[in-house]
Amino acid sequence: MMKKLLYKLFAFINWLIPKNKNQIIFYSSFGFEDNARAYYEYLVINAKEKFKIVWAFEKEKYSTIPGCISVKYPSFRCMWHYMRSKTIFETHSFFGKNYNNKKQTLIYALHGMPFKGSSVLDKKEKMHQKNMIGVSTSQIFDDSLVELVGIPRDKIYHIGLPRNDYLFKDTDILEKLNINNYNKIILWMPTFRTVKNKYNDGVITQFGIPLIEESDLQSFEDILSKYNCLLIFKLHPWAADNMCDLKKYNHIISLSNIDLKGYSLHSLISKVDAMITDYSSIVIDYLLLDRPICFAFNDLEEYTRTRKLDFSRIDNFKCGYNTKTKEGLISFIELVNKDIDNEKIIRKVTANKCHKYKDGNTCQRLFELIKTFM
Repeated sequence: MMKKLLYKLFAFINWLIPKNKNQIIFYSSFGFEDNARAYYEYLVINAKEKFKIVWAFEKEKYSTIPGCISVKYPSFRCMWHYMRSKTIFETHSFFGKNYNNKKQTLIYALHGMPFKGSSVLDKKEKMHQKNMIGVSTSQIFDDSLVELVGIPRDKIYHIGLPRNDYLFKDTDILEKLNINNYNKIILWMPTFRTVKNKYNDGVITQFGIPLIEESDLQSFEDILSKYNCLLIFKLHPWAADNMCDLKKYNHIISLSNIDLKGYSLHSLISKVDAMITDYSSIVIDYLLLDRPICFAFNDLEEYTRTRKLDFSRIDNFKCGYNTKTKEGLISFIELVNKDIDNEKIIRKVTANKCHKYKDGNTCQRLFELIKTFM
């Protein structure tokens, strides 16, 4: 009861506080990353003088981002800036539900297009706010955004995800990470199965990566070295990091967001020659690059029990090589290095379903959209 009263008090005070029409506050539980970072950087380059920019961080290590006011979330200072902001930009739920009001515009740019249910978000926590704007890559995701997040159907705009603009920008990230001397690079990005040991989805493996254990790494090193190909493990930011020491391998590494030396994750994604994944929505982004994709998993039944995968929707996203075995993974690695791409046609069909736009101009479209609500 006391908690509900405090929430109502927060909402009431927020109603009373006047809004600065030029102030925007950003929040992403991933830190300085994802859609929030992409749009923030667009504003800094193109309209910094027009806006007062605030960024709410959960971790102190992100508190020195230039060009904005940094506040710790949660804190009273963060609450104040939240209440003063006309525009709220979030990739994850920020101060819960229904605390902003019609004086504010909430931009919800979900961290990836959803095609699976959530074991974390309770249905009662859906926001269903009339002043909420959702961005999406295609109308094919509208049902999921309405059901999972609660965005009003008529407030979903199919302009793309800001983070995908990085896929169309050239950078020297491979040189800076000293991984530019390989013939091919394959990025393995599984979704999370264990979140800091709090709960589990699917079959739990040694590394949180399907189909592979430490005893398998040498066989992968052998085939990778044959082609001078690099395999990068990139675990989900929420996943428990149980990766073993990979220093003895010359063609297998693991990278975290911190290891990217200030570059966006999507800047790395833009440079890799192929991707291995499972149920991660990152595959929707990677479709924009029209490069080989491998779906590697053997725990669909177990995963479905907690994440409520919609099989009819998954059928819409068939666009790559599929395997449930280590041998299949090695075969995919060989195909990539031999430039054999048997899924190009179906991948193009799926990309057309999943993306209304296939360019690097999402932030510009979002900027023009937000102006209509100011």
